[in-house]
Amino acid sequence: MNKTRISRNIKNRKYLIIGIMVISTLILIFNFSIGSLVVFLGVIVMLYLSYFPVYKAKTVEFDYEYMYITDSLVNEMVPLGNIYKIQLTMIGSNYNNFWKIGYSNQTNATNFVRLLPVELTGDWERFKKLVRHKNPLVEIKNWATSWETDF
Repeated sequence: MNKTRISRNIKNRKYLIIGIMVISTLILIFNFSIGSLVVFLGVIVMLYLSYFPVYKAKTVEFDYEYMYITDSLVNEMVPLGNIYKIQLTMIGSNYNNFWKIGYSNQTNATNFVRLLPVELTGDWERFKKLVRHKNPLVEIKNWATSWETDF
């Protein structure tokens, strides 16, 4: 069966974030003052918060029976019927929001995968409809509150 990718490839953004961190460090070294130290620490904290979702990103694909989660360390096959929650989060990038998919694995342990879906192709909506068909009790939340950042 053909797999359809629903997650964006955002792993390359980490190089941009690391580059900004290096440039910020060089600016601090050559123009040291207390004010620049405060700005530097703020930039480092913001860049770390930006880097974390990129670092944790996984490739998510699906077909008619399974969702495939691929990472450098993990290859997981999850039956679509084992997905119990698809939830929008408040974390976003370029006017696109991360989504959180809750599922149970073979040992009935609950896990989550977070992804930035490709929405323009229609595959994300097709994935949600297919999950609803396989598991009518799935909870799909298309809204988020400030308490649901959960990264």
